[in-house]
Amino acid sequence: MSKDLYLTRKDREVERILAGTKAFDVAEAERALMRAFWQGGYAGTGIGELEASTGLKRGSLYNAFGDKAAMFRVAFARYGTEVEEAMLALLDRDDLVAGAEAMLAALVAGGGPDGPPGCLISRMAGELGGMAGPAGDSVRARLEQSMAHVEQRLSAAVADGTLRQGADVAVLARMLVGSMRAVTLLSGAGAKHAAEDVAAMAAERLRSELA
Repeated sequence: MSKDLYLTRKDREVERILAGTKAFDVAEAERALMRAFWQGGYAGTGIGELEASTGLKRGSLYNAFGDKAAMFRVAFARYGTEVEEAMLALLDRDDLVAGAEAMLAALVAGGGPDGPPGCLISRMAGELGGMAGPAGDSVRARLEQSMAHVEQRLSAAVADGTLRQGADVAVLARMLVGSMRAVTLLSGAGAKHAAEDVAAMAAERLRSELA
């Protein structure tokens, strides 16, 4: 099946612009931007780092993606769909606690399949989460999406009898998402044992709510 079926209008526009400058896959360009911001943070990543990561000149980057803030939003969205959602999918296993343990263990391991240590979302929550503007809005929206996913999964677990009736899924979701962020920050800072302790406590808290 043609990959064109999966391209958004923005993807096609980016491909059109890039085709006129240098042959480059849009998805790979976005992943390269993602890795650059993941490694250096928002403030610490300049156009030079973005050029080096993508192999594209600044003019091509600006023409294809827009300014630095726009490049960040593209990179951050790519991280959300390729890394964060893959982690959250582990929670969707039939065994809720085993899924949570697998998700937290993956976060302790950190880095994803092709990235530096730590988590881009956790890092950007600290750097941009309290700031006004599109970049901060992107971070807050991603945090809300992750929280909604976890809360929905826990609500389903109450409905199917996995969790006890009356379990406060909103509180449990905040606990689990907060633990996810803490684990990635600790792991990214090299405090792996502390990250493992947080993961174990979160799993035990969830286990205590089983029906």
